[in-house]
Amino acid sequence: MKTEDKSVEMPQEQDVRTQAAEAATEQKPGTETEDQESEAGTAAKESTHAKAKSRKASMPEWLKPYAKRYPSAKVLHVTGDRQVFLDKDYHLAKLHQRNLGQGEIKSYNI
Repeated sequence: MKTEDKSVEMPQEQDVRTQAAEAATEQKPGTETEDQESEAGTAAKESTHAKAKSRKASMPEWLKPYAKRYPSAKVLHVTGDRQVFLDKDYHLAKLHQRNLGQGEIKSYNI
């Protein structure tokens, strides 16, 4: 069972929708066609996917031995001080990171 923090993605999706809605209301009423509406929706979805892809970082070289050592793990979570946690221990990574005070948890798919 994967435990991922989805709370980071939700506000960004809402921001994209809000921006698209604001852009639509700024135009004169009745000037936007259905094609333009579908293009705006597609562009918003593509920009959301691009942001999600940019957040997925490639695995650094120093982390590859961990991936080899734990072949059953699907995700490795790395805290700001480079402590590595397995996918099932995400909650422990969050606790450790909270105690550090600075930095963030980065998750790498294997």
